[in-house]
Amino acid sequence: MATRINAKGVVLAVPVIQGFPAHGLGCLISGRVFLPVSLGALPLRETRRIGVRWGQVASFPMVSHIKRFAITGGIACGKSTVAAWLPQWGGLVLDADDVVHEIEGPGGEAVEPIRSAFGAEIVDARGAVDRVALGRCVFADAAARVHLNAIVHPIVWRRIEVWLSAPSPATCRFRAVLIPLLFEVGWDRVRWDAVIAVVCGEAEQVSRLMGRGLSEAEALLRIAAQLPCAEKARRADYALWNTGSIEALRRAAESLFERLVENTL
Repeated sequence: MATRINAKGVVLAVPVIQGFPAHGLGCLISGRVFLPVSLGALPLRETRRIGVRWGQVASFPMVSHIKRFAITGGIACGKSTVAAWLPQWGGLVLDADDVVHEIEGPGGEAVEPIRSAFGAEIVDARGAVDRVALGRCVFADAAARVHLNAIVHPIVWRRIEVWLSAPSPATCRFRAVLIPLLFEVGWDRVRWDAVIAVVCGEAEQVSRLMGRGLSEAEALLRIAAQLPCAEKARRADYALWNTGSIEALRRAAESLFERLVENTL
């Protein structure tokens, strides 16, 4: 079945005939349409093989209006807290760390490449990557970290692309991907509708990490492994400074996402 557009450019039906493009980053549907003579009123992007007579068939990817946000920030700054609220405001959320755990879990896509690169002792009896053992291998070895990232990051990004390209339910107002190292791995250069950084001061980061059982030295080492919060805030489109109460952070986050979705910023 083909999409028919009447003389006023109104879409009457949209069949899915080819699925979604592999490059992702947008819920684009390939369809076939009958086009009117005038195309000026049609909100089409990257239109291909557009017909010039009524009834002529053409193919094009349709534009999705679901916005896509990247959420990043410093360690222990409240990124996961903000992400947990987003479904209440109509958002679908993917955590890149969850993707890493999946692909390094039993039978995961990254297990064999990591075993080949770092040795059989890195994989436990369940067939999963032993993250503690792997951490000992790469934590103090910059070259090893680069090698690990070269294995893991492309797999993670492919999973993110697939997720962003999936059909969205009618209740979805936006999609958000939580990517702690967004700037560090260069994924801020991907087309996002907005990048939001959740940040706080270093003293607060240290205090929160020590509350999780780390020593002060361990906390400072982990903080130093990332870009400073001030730099992440500078490079983001919007920054949420988590320096007050949890209620204050929630109010600020809800206001920001509401305005982003409604285009009032």
